[in-house]
Amino acid sequence: MQPRPDYSINQDPLTEGEHVFYSGDVANAPDWFIVRGLSRDGGGALMYAMERVSDGHQMTAVHDRTIGREYHGHCNPRFVTGAAVVAFYRQHATPAPWLDGKVAPGYSDLRVMRSAAGHYIGREFTDDDGCVMPGSRESGYFPSASLASALLALWVQRMTAEEEDHGASMGEAQTQSAPGMR
Repeated sequence: MQPRPDYSINQDPLTEGEHVFYSGDVANAPDWFIVRGLSRDGGGALMYAMERVSDGHQMTAVHDRTIGREYHGHCNPRFVTGAAVVAFYRQHATPAPWLDGKVAPGYSDLRVMRSAAGHYIGREFTDDDGCVMPGSRESGYFPSASLASALLALWVQRMTAEEEDHGASMGEAQTQSAPGMR
C-alpha cells in the first residue's frame, strides 16, 4: 500500500496573478481564471481564491491538488495552470517557418483565426501577389474566439517575459566575458 500524498506542502504552488484554465464540463463552459489569493485549509492544504476573467465571478476555495500542472487537451483535470496549457498548444502546433531567428517574410503576427474546426492561434500569410491566406496554426482548436484570445494574451505575455529574461542573461554573459568589464 502506497503512502497517502501530503497535500499540506506543495512543491509547485501557484502565485497571485497566475492564470488557471478551467476545461469545462457538461454544465459549465471552459474559461480562464486568475489567482487572486492563497490560504490554507484546516489540514494545512493550500487553497486559492480565483476570479473568472470573463465576468469577474469569484471562487474562494479551490484546493491546490485539483489544479493540474500538465494539460492533455481534455477535461481531466478540470483546472490546469496557464503554463501547462501554453506548453500543450505549443507542442501540438504547426508553426510558421522561421528564418534567421525571425518569422519568415509574409507571415503576420500571431492572431486568433477561424476555420471549420474552430478558433485557433495562427498567422496569416501574404504571397507576392497580395493574396492573404492562412499561413500557420500554432495552437489546437478552441470552441470560442474568447478562449483563443485569452490564451493568445497569456502566450504573448510569456513570450515577452522569456525574451526579456533571455536578453538580460545574454547581456550578463556579454558583460562577464568582455575584457576589462566589471
